[in-house]
Amino acid sequence: MVIPVYNSAAMLPELVARLAPVLHSCAGRFEIVFVNDASRDGSWDVLVELRRRHGWIRPIDLMRNSGQHNALLCGIRAARYDLIVTLDDDLQNPPEEIPKLLDALEDHIDVVYGAPCQEVHGRWRDLASQATKIALQRVLGAETARMVGPFRVFRTDLRRAFDDYEGALVNIDVLLTWGTTRFKAIRVGHHERRTGQSNYTFWKLLTHSLNMLTGFSTAPLQWASMLGFAVTLFGMLLFAFVLGRYVLQGASVPGFAFLASVIIIFSGAQLLTLGIIGEYLARIHFRLMDRPSYTVKSGDAAAVARRVEGHPSATSRYSIEEIRRFWGEQAVTHRQSPDASWSDRMAIELEIQQLLEHIQDGDRVLDIGCANGYSTLRLASRRAIEILGLDYIPEMVEQARARLEAERHSLTGRVVFDVGDITALDRPAGAFDKVIVIRVLISLRTWDNQVKGLTEALRMLKPGGTLLLSEATRQGWERLNGFRREWGLPDIPMPSFNEYLDLDRVIEAARPHADLVDVVHFASTYYVMTRVLKPLLIEALGRPIDVADPGMEWNRFAAQLPPGGDYGVQQLMIFRKR
Repeated sequence: MVIPVYNSAAMLPELVARLAPVLHSCAGRFEIVFVNDASRDGSWDVLVELRRRHGWIRPIDLMRNSGQHNALLCGIRAARYDLIVTLDDDLQNPPEEIPKLLDALEDHIDVVYGAPCQEVHGRWRDLASQATKIALQRVLGAETARMVGPFRVFRTDLRRAFDDYEGALVNIDVLLTWGTTRFKAIRVGHHERRTGQSNYTFWKLLTHSLNMLTGFSTAPLQWASMLGFAVTLFGMLLFAFVLGRYVLQGASVPGFAFLASVIIIFSGAQLLTLGIIGEYLARIHFRLMDRPSYTVKSGDAAAVARRVEGHPSATSRYSIEEIRRFWGEQAVTHRQSPDASWSDRMAIELEIQQLLEHIQDGDRVLDIGCANGYSTLRLASRRAIEILGLDYIPEMVEQARARLEAERHSLTGRVVFDVGDITALDRPAGAFDKVIVIRVLISLRTWDNQVKGLTEALRMLKPGGTLLLSEATRQGWERLNGFRREWGLPDIPMPSFNEYLDLDRVIEAARPHADLVDVVHFASTYYVMTRVLKPLLIEALGRPIDVADPGMEWNRFAAQLPPGGDYGVQQLMIFRKR
């Protein structure tokens, strides 16, 4: 759920109190992303206090007032679940109406608006609001536009359509049309604002309407063309009238007033058209200035750009091409070091130990996502197996082959490295006893590609074969961050080159082909020791926090402890193919 906040300190506690029972009844897992749009009344302090009480609240503080839709865009990009509900902070839309929106979101619908049965803003505000919706209808070209509002639910996947949008002029309703045409609107209750006053005045709404028309539509230019045509037609008729009078009556049209009126009509049409063209030129000018949609000041949500576990995390997610380029650079920079695939070496060692427990001598193994071959060769040196390592980054495979060449005396004929894409493997089906997938699916960006990768990995297995899926999960990530919040630590954001797996969805996607044997939280204790206790100790000593530094003895000690709990982001999912 995403809620923009501006000068609403007095209403926030009641808003959260009313939202909590509704969201608990609607969803097993949820979050509320509050985006504070540079409020001046202490709203941020209230949000910080609410976050301490409720682990499912994630506040973001913007550096300057960017506008309601810009703040919404920030929150939408930070959201982590499959559905997003947006709501104003003024309680005019009752939170108790959220289940109605969710029920209306059918399989063939992507966006549902909650339209008020009767708006209660005041005559002039309601008039301006209707003007805004008429303008939006012109932009969207759909009757549903007359019923849009801030109370809406939509599928999170739609944000991929505007991942790269960075303009200062933002309208969420228009951006949603870039991803779908499947809209629906239902009637919901609408109450009067009990405290404070709306920040949308009559003139602000009219300005917003003009911004939408000129910022997201060419309709004004088309109107200008029609006006030019109409004035030209009028001029031709006028000329025919003057010429006809002269021919028939032998006299011209007398009077300065007539001539002046004609000049004014034509001059006005020209100035209006030039003004419309000027508006579009101004939009182009502002886009070329590259002014950001918003700037985050602080917050523990994923939208806050920072460095995480040795990798950059940005406001927007990496594209597939950027991910490929990133891992190619990792291979060139770190060459044969384990840091090429993950900066936490102790966690890699824990992963290798866990994989060895499920691999026996004589197995034919496929290792998808072998990176530079570090883990692949460690497994081959500990078990008498044949293993094929695949990676879709050629630079990684080159480093893996170089490492193999150095160790060929002990692994001759048992290890091969090649380039391969998990979503389209050019290998015969049913050829392997074990298939290992290590942090590959999380790099595929979309759920559809992740399902393709999972299906291809299972296709490679013999009946009765085992899939060892070592991936980062949203459940583990959320559990870890919830633990950190209890101790006043900020959330660890998801790296921009990853899209963590939803464990429940993975199990469901694998169900037609394989049975889940176990989910092993092999790194849970290690994560608590290195991502919670260690930062607290280092912070108490006044030193900079580095949660993943593998060179510290603390990490080596943490890796020796037995696993416990489910706080590890990295988990091993074990499936057996039917």
